Amino acid sequence: MANSPRDTYLSLFDEWEYNLSLNSQWILLIHSFPTPIIQKVRDYESLVSGRDWNFSTNYEKAINSKVQFSEEIGCFFIDNVTLPGDGFSQEEASVPFGGFNVPGMAGKRTPFAGQRIGTRFKETNVDFVETVLRPWMISCSYKGFFAYENENERVKCPHMQIIHFSRYRHARSAPYNTQAFRPIRKIYNFYNVAPVEIGDHNYTYDEDSAVKLNSVGWVFDNRTTQFSQ
Repeated sequence: MANSPRDTYLSLFDEWEYNLSLNSQWILLIHSFPTPIIQKVRDYESLVSGRDWNFSTNYEKAINSKVQFSEEIGCFFIDNVTLPGDGFSQEEASVPFGGFNVPGMAGKRTPFAGQRIGTRFKETNVDFVETVLRPWMISCSYKGFFAYENENERVKCPHMQIIHFSRYRHARSAPYNTQAFRPIRKIYNFYNVAPVEIGDHNYTYDEDSAVKLNSVGWVFDNRTTQFSQ
């Protein structure tokens, strides 16, 4: 006797490929920070006002491997990420069709230049946004996105990843595969990334009841998606 549609549907959940995805199991990896951001911002500030930002110690604490590149947590400060959509415009054919309906034509794809990766970062005492991302954004506005020959003059991050994990990979014959702890489900790769906007900060004297989140928008030159095999 054939399985019912209901039994067939439920049995699919026994297969890893058809498990429902977990929206909360992901990390952000910023693979390298443009250097030297600190010196660039200090140079600009000294030209304008003669004042120094004085954040050297906090900067090193905010980008060290313990809080940025750990395989367990990725970027420690990230709390939320919103990826841009995709699409293309529909246009009308420019040639005359008389009394016939004018057919639609596929127009240009949505350019990456107008898209933003939206992120929100937890505010800790080291203040990742003010210590690292705001100086980085200022460097971008001063230096521009030219293809500098010297690596130290470039202000874009060459590679940023958002890695999604899944539940344990398992099967009826082997309920838990210890070699596939938190297997990777898919990876979004963004290339030549830079922060271009930082949201407003709002502070009040209300009782602290939630983590303070600061929004940052990023631009990129290209993107790819990888899926698990």
